[in-house]
Amino acid sequence: MKRILYSTVFIFAALIILVSCNYTKQMPKNVIINNNSDSLNELFKQAGTIKIYEPLRYLIGETDSAHSFYEISLFDIQKYHGKVCPGIVSGFFMFQDVLHELYPDGTMPVRGQIAVACSNPNDMMDVAGYILGIRNFIGRGELGRGLLILDTSLQTHHAKQFVMIFRRLDNGKTVKVTYNKFKIFSTQKKWSFIDQSLHEFKSGKLHGQQLAKFQNIVHAKVVEFLKNRVKVYDIEPCNNYNFPVQSAQE
Repeated sequence: MKRILYSTVFIFAALIILVSCNYTKQMPKNVIINNNSDSLNELFKQAGTIKIYEPLRYLIGETDSAHSFYEISLFDIQKYHGKVCPGIVSGFFMFQDVLHELYPDGTMPVRGQIAVACSNPNDMMDVAGYILGIRNFIGRGELGRGLLILDTSLQTHHAKQFVMIFRRLDNGKTVKVTYNKFKIFSTQKKWSFIDQSLHEFKSGKLHGQQLAKFQNIVHAKVVEFLKNRVKVYDIEPCNNYNFPVQSAQE
């Protein structure tokens, strides 16, 4: 009787081990970004920062310097936007390059002195509002109104493409950015997977192998963009755009 009992226990234990091994093999190897936080944080630091004057701090007496500024990093954008994806990485580089074009002599840009128009709603409008301190419609009360606008007359040639116009209000210097989001992932098949995964995430259905694959693809692309300072945008002078905004002095 004991022999039968021992045999039964042994077989049951063996089955548990076998099932556990198979289950472990089938479990998706999700990429959890925090596991790579040290290396990713170093890459964030290497992306540099954006320095910009904030005159409102002087206005209310928060500082006694009229040249008080903020230094904005990818860490700050991450907190505001919620994540750092490949588009946000390239967008951060875009803002660095745009501000360099608008202020080529090395002077620091000023919040409330840069207006932005965009062809369609996108994440970069959020980032523009955060970095440049601009708002649609009412502005920030003390500085400017309507310095962030949506202008659907700005033409694009691809569904995953948008145009942004940046104007420096004190001297009128203007640049146009064509952001080619479709260049982030190289194939339509990969884009279809990304779009499908995002749709399923919104409906609470993204999990398992599909979630793991999505995380791996996006994380690898973020690292690639940070290491190689990948740019999926073009910047050019723009002298013929009628910017329907009120100046910060009005």
